Amino acid sequence: MAQDKKAQAKATPEQIRYADILFYGSWAGIFIMLITYFVYLSGILEPYIPLQQVAQYWSQPVDHYVHDGHVPLGWGWFKLLGKGDFLNFIGIALLAVMTIIGFITL
Repeated sequence: MAQDKKAQAKATPEQIRYADILFYGSWAGIFIMLITYFVYLSGILEPYIPLQQVAQYWSQPVDHYVHDGHVPLGWGWFKLLGKGDFLNFIGIALLAVMTIIGFITL
């Protein structure tokens, strides 16, 4: 009986399209994060916070990092996409909107 239900269960074309968008979009976001991380580590783009100073903020509360580094809050990161350490936000933002993109296509 249970096997009959499994055999009858089929995904609709919309479900398949949504799953495909999430699958490929997620891998694209991960790929972008890997590439932008390489750009950051290689120094191709100058970081907003120098790599040598990043370690000093690890043991401090985030408000010290924000205050001492003059890091913008909210959507302020968008203005810093030309900096190596904020470039990886592109991949993160893509991952964040994949569900919305998938729903729009339905």
